[in-house]
Amino acid sequence: MDNIDWDRQVEKQLEKTPSTIDLLNTTQCQELGIDGALPVNANAEQAPPRKIVAVIRPASFNSSSPSTNLDQKYIVKNNSEMVMEVKVSATNKLKDARNIYTSRVTPSSCKGFQGLYIFNLGCKFPEFFQTAGAYTFHSILLNQAVRVVREGS
Repeated sequence: MDNIDWDRQVEKQLEKTPSTIDLLNTTQCQELGIDGALPVNANAEQAPPRKIVAVIRPASFNSSSPSTNLDQKYIVKNNSEMVMEVKVSATNKLKDARNIYTSRVTPSSCKGFQGLYIFNLGCKFPEFFQTAGAYTFHSILLNQAVRVVREGS
């Protein structure tokens, strides 16, 4: 194998490596038959989704042109655990935030899609959307070789 072929093989492998953690939107959750997805804006006392579904996207995923449909080639399948923490702050400052939810899950499958991290909220999360403020979702992928972190609010 010459250097050019080797470089192509390495590039192909790099495109498959875990890159980002992404939360599925309402349309994607409906395709799975899951009451999930976070609203972009929520009013105080709005009912939270029953579940939040996260996936790990490979480096080849282009987030600037998100697809409305699910595609397994853009969901990394692995056995790593994921932790999600949710904090709320009335002042919109991270130092004032208090933790209201922490959960650790392993990947599961649904309707033929593998690599879904499904966080069950249900009644376990009584403070969600009950208090006005900024909610910060922090997801961590636990793995010996890779640690991908995504923070969003």
